[in-house]
Amino acid sequence: MKQTTITVLRSLLVSIALAAAVAVAVDFSTPHTFTAGTTIKASEMNDNFQAAQTELRRLDSKIVGFVHTSTAGNSVNNWTCIDNPATNDKPNAVVTVTHNYNPGGDSTKSNYDTNLTGVWYTTNKWCIYHEDPSKAMTAGKTYNVVVVQP
Repeated sequence: MKQTTITVLRSLLVSIALAAAVAVAVDFSTPHTFTAGTTIKASEMNDNFQAAQTELRRLDSKIVGFVHTSTAGNSVNNWTCIDNPATNDKPNAVVTVTHNYNPGGDSTKSNYDTNLTGVWYTTNKWCIYHEDPSKAMTAGKTYNVVVVQP
């Protein structure tokens, strides 16, 4: 069960990261272009692979994933603020969150959140909030967070 949860979480993060990478990858071109029916040199193909690898490494450095848990110290009313170097002082970051019912596959830490959630940026931090302001953000709610830097 624990391995399945980790695999599902990893798959979710990879899916979000790939979608975000598509949004981030704006200007990428390879050093060589090829025409159907012509012979290509291995060195030119290797140059293209190297360029693609360099671009993927650049994008990889812009995508960060982590887990955030609400506490009495980071939550007020219906929201909890994230304190992480990947999000602090970064108003242009793209922040995506999903509720993590069973963090680390440990059923003793489960704290199910049935509320609709969103994110917003305020006072140099990104915060996760319940869309219904009457639903308090209690301690122990855990969220998967994926951050893409523009």
